[in-house]
Amino acid sequence: MRCLKSPTLSFRKGYKVMNRLFAFILILLPGICLGASEQRALFILEENKPDKTFSATMVLPNNTNYTFSNWQIAFNFIPTITQVDEGVVSKHVGSFYIISPKTTQNIVSHGKFIFHIQGKGWIKHITDAPSGYFYIMTKPNYPQVTISLKAGADLSKVVREQDKKEQPTAPCPSLLNAEQSLIVPLPVALSPSTGVFVLNPETKIIVSESAKSAIKAADFFTKSISKATGFSLKPQITKTMPIPVNAIIFTNADTGQNLGNEGYTMEVKPSAIVISANTEAGFFYAVQSLRQLLPASVFSQTLQKNEMWSIPSLSIRDYPRFSYRGLLLDVSRHFFSPAQIKRVIDLMSLYKLNRLHLHLTDDEGWRIEVKGYPALTSIGAWRGFNLPLEPQYGSGANRYGGYYTQKEIREMVQYAQQRNVTIIPEIDLPGHARALMKSFSRQLVDVNDASVYTSVQQYDDNVLSPCQEETYTIIDQILTEVAALFPSKVFHVGADEVPSGSWAGSPQCKYWMQKYGLKTMDELKGYFLKRVEAILKSKQKEMAVWDDGVTVDDALDHSTVIYSWADEKKGIRAAEQGYSVVLMPGPYLYLDMAYNSDPAEPGRNWAGLIDTKRVYSYQPINPSLSTSAEEHIQGVQGALWSEHIDSQHLLDYMMFPRLLALAEIAWTRGERQCWDHFSLRFDRVVKKRLEYQGVNYRSKGL
Repeated sequence: MRCLKSPTLSFRKGYKVMNRLFAFILILLPGICLGASEQRALFILEENKPDKTFSATMVLPNNTNYTFSNWQIAFNFIPTITQVDEGVVSKHVGSFYIISPKTTQNIVSHGKFIFHIQGKGWIKHITDAPSGYFYIMTKPNYPQVTISLKAGADLSKVVREQDKKEQPTAPCPSLLNAEQSLIVPLPVALSPSTGVFVLNPETKIIVSESAKSAIKAADFFTKSISKATGFSLKPQITKTMPIPVNAIIFTNADTGQNLGNEGYTMEVKPSAIVISANTEAGFFYAVQSLRQLLPASVFSQTLQKNEMWSIPSLSIRDYPRFSYRGLLLDVSRHFFSPAQIKRVIDLMSLYKLNRLHLHLTDDEGWRIEVKGYPALTSIGAWRGFNLPLEPQYGSGANRYGGYYTQKEIREMVQYAQQRNVTIIPEIDLPGHARALMKSFSRQLVDVNDASVYTSVQQYDDNVLSPCQEETYTIIDQILTEVAALFPSKVFHVGADEVPSGSWAGSPQCKYWMQKYGLKTMDELKGYFLKRVEAILKSKQKEMAVWDDGVTVDDALDHSTVIYSWADEKKGIRAAEQGYSVVLMPGPYLYLDMAYNSDPAEPGRNWAGLIDTKRVYSYQPINPSLSTSAEEHIQGVQGALWSEHIDSQHLLDYMMFPRLLALAEIAWTRGERQCWDHFSLRFDRVVKKRLEYQGVNYRSKGL
């Protein structure tokens, strides 16, 4: 039961009989919702100390007409609490805390209770503060009652750091004209001309019979502009090219133009537009540039009357810098619906990004249906109070989560393919596996393992055992089902952040290490990865791992793709060894970091502050790279980890405008990049386009 500006109350099941008193309380509870003022817990930062610890005050209100007794407070908080003056931490799992008062304390009607806490880490941004508060109240013989509170924070005592000033950028070689200001990412070559082509209801969309691979792009273009223009244009295939009058013509490119697999040319004249390419991808990207050349209102989902649909005369020759231009979206910490995923695909494909890396599983949730193991979604996809997976990252007491059915995955994959986007799945192994392990009560747990470890995210039970055959049987069956859903040749298995101490107390692992001649835990992890690698090869897939997953240099097959996030030097070394590498360094391309040091700015800060200019400044190819290493750099990828991103509104804010900078460094060659040009294009046109698309971009500046 949810009440506007009032507590959320729920009753935990498990009791079949309610006595008369509890029935009376149940009748009164709706009245509490109707009569209560807003329940808002307040976290007040007192000090960030030089030794990287903090002190804070937590104020807990009771704005009802009833006294709270036998209570505890639960919430999510990423920093580690080390001391509570008036209470004790009775449970701590991941970001989930339960604090109990040290002595029996009632919170009287319209009263409050205060905890003074200390902990490790610094509180810098609003998203560092606790969230997902709820009271837990228990009386003998009664079910537990949970009452949710909204979160408030006072970070006025944050000493705002001096934002790092970027080095002055080199002046752009020349000023942009109006036509060049329209397209992001900037094409390889663009030459303006005079006059405009005007799109109207009689415009013909013509596809040369020899260029049938253009038909999908032509159809996509006509459908994409139909709502705003009201035009019902239909592509037509023809053997004989007509006189080009009031037509958009798709034809094959000359082989000598060296456009590669995704390049195109476009010639816009007042009489006609001619688009040339040799692949579906090339025609699609030409169409995406053509859409950007139209007035920004073409992106509206409603009819735009009295708009003149003019396109400036120009010629374009264009192809990408990197074949891999990606974005990671974490759907495990917070779940995003299929419709939201499709929206992300639309936005990234407009700016010529072509890989969507879906982080489908982690400690906090399993997001994909596996028919052979229904518990993965009946248990692993949901978290909440008294569930196997506790509330995390502000998800609250009530059951929270979701998953994609196999039908929905197929639909998303098809939707992405139509937009030249490949979806790369990630099933995180052997660490970050708590949701997987909780779904299998015993099969994936080594019951004799006495290892003591704590992961970066504060779990002590999230690492699979690599020392029992049942682990590989289950992984094989999961990967068989999941791999069949994704045409992507690459399949990501994480392999990151396996905490020190894992497996050290397992007699079974000691036996396996002796049996297979393994001397260290790193070698045991390498053994696990080679087993998984073989499983994926049997399904015609290439394994991908994070760079900290490779603990034994050059131990994996060179078909494995290395995603370099933690240590760019490690990624470069892998490229020199012959591995394919995707560069996504946290200090430049983690789009979940805060834009600046303002405490009101949402975002994490462990990788530093990352504004749009910081993203744009990243140079993946530098002069120190050897030729062989450069050849193995597939491209770049941004990341949106979702610990604090719990809504479409915030997802948009963290993506834009930084996603545009990512797109340009991925597509446009370094010598063509210029920050002043980029910021001019954003201010002149792109932000209007985003507004018509309903995107909540960060409007406070780049």
